[in-house]
Parts: sequence; structure tokens; C-alpha cells
Amino acid sequence: MKTAVLGVLGSTLFVGSGVLLADAPYIDPANDAQHFGDPLEELFWTPEQQVSGYRNMEKVSPARKVTAGGEPYPLPSNEVDLVGHVITDGCGVKGRLHPERR
Repeated sequence: MKTAVLGVLGSTLFVGSGVLLADAPYIDPANDAQHFGDPLEELFWTPEQQVSGYRNMEKVSPARKVTAGGEPYPLPSNEVDLVGHVITDGCGVKGRLHPERR
């Protein structure tokens, strides 16, 4: 009986301490839209923006479903050497593929 009581008390203290020590602020879900941050600045969102933004990602950064086509294009079965080709990320950042250096 003592073990059960101590177990319940210990788990209550453990869970309660997690709530008290949490860094994330409480934001009422009804007020989430007031705290949305700029989707392009997601890495620099404030804690309030993170709480409301992450649970509403479909509103902050819209996405859409893409249905499969009738005849998918087959992928090539042979390897392609891409060493030396220039790659871009669509934002003007360029790089060149290099073989691994060991």
C-alpha cells in the first residue's frame, strides 16, 4: 500500500514539475491567429508564435494535395554522374557537387 501511494505521489510530482518548468507559454487555441508569425521567418519565431504556429501549420503555410497522374514517368535505372554539376535551391544559392574527400 505504501509503495502504491508513493508511486502515485511521485508520478504526480514528476508530471506537475514538467508543467511548471515548461518554457512554452500557454496560448488559448481560440486566439492562435493573433500570434502567427511570418512563415519565412519560422526559425526565428518567438515562443508564442511557435506554440500557435506549429499547431496550425496548414493555416500558416498552406499546402495542397497533389493527386497521382495516370502514367507516372519511369525513373532511369542507370546511375548518372552528377559530379561537377551546378545546383541551385531556387533562392539564388548555388553550389557545385564534388566527390567525397577522405
